[in-house]
Amino acid sequence: MKIVVTQNLDLDSEQAERLKALDNKLLGAAIDPGDISVGDTNSPTYQKLIAHPKILATPHIAFNTDVSAKIANDMMIENIKAWLDENPANLLL
Repeated sequence: MKIVVTQNLDLDSEQAERLKALDNKLLGAAIDPGDISVGDTNSPTYQKLIAHPKILATPHIAFNTDVSAKIANDMMIENIKAWLDENPANLLL
């Protein structure tokens, strides 16, 4: 038996298969659904997830941690420094 941890799950794409796996093969799943607005606990998708006994769901807020904010801020500062030094980094071409 396995436990699945995922984020940005779009339930509409493979919903039946994922729920079948939870019912038959998996011990549980932790899911941060990406097809709802951030923090929308009234979303039908979120409500369906939290009703399942083997699912731990967050209302699309898993990205919002102190660690991820620090990493994003550090990257932003390094990118600005690199640009000021006329050596831009992390460019999207």
